[in-house]
Amino acid sequence: MFSVCQGTEALFDLDMSSIEKACHTDYKVFGEALLFINVFPSTLIHTEFISRIQKIKEGATFTPSQIVFEISEAERKHDFKSLSESVEILKKEGYLIGLDNIGKGDATLRSIFEYEPDIIKFDRFFAGSLKSSEKNQQYMSKIIKVFLGRSI
Repeated sequence: MFSVCQGTEALFDLDMSSIEKACHTDYKVFGEALLFINVFPSTLIHTEFISRIQKIKEGATFTPSQIVFEISEAERKHDFKSLSESVEILKKEGYLIGLDNIGKGDATLRSIFEYEPDIIKFDRFFAGSLKSSEKNQQYMSKIIKVFLGRSI
C-alpha cells in the first residue's frame, strides 16, 4: 500500500495512520521495549507532521523515549536541511531516531552525519555474514571506530 501511495499526499495520511495505530496499541506485554516505527522522509518534513505527532503523543501507550522513528531509505530524494530540522524537534521531544540499511544506497553515510541517529542498523550484506567473515568484522570495526570513536 505504501508503494502505491508514494509520491502522493495519500502517503502522508497512510504513514500518519500507521504511526498513530502503532503508538496507541497496548503493548504492555513488552514492558519497556522500544517501538520502531518506519517513517518516510516526506512525512517527517510535511508541514503537519509535528502537530500530528503531538496529538498522537497524548493517547500513546509508549513514552517518547521508547519510540524510535526509523527514517526509511525507500525515498531517495529528500531535503536534508528540512529533515534535519524535523529530526531535531523530535529529539528535543525525547523521541529516538534510527537509520536502517546503512551501507546500502547512496545517502546513508551523509544521513549518519546529518541526523546523528540514536540507532543504526546495517544492511544485511554486512550483518548477515558478520559472524563468519573476518573481512566484514574488520570493516564493521572500522565503521564503529569512526562513528563512535572507539574500537571493538
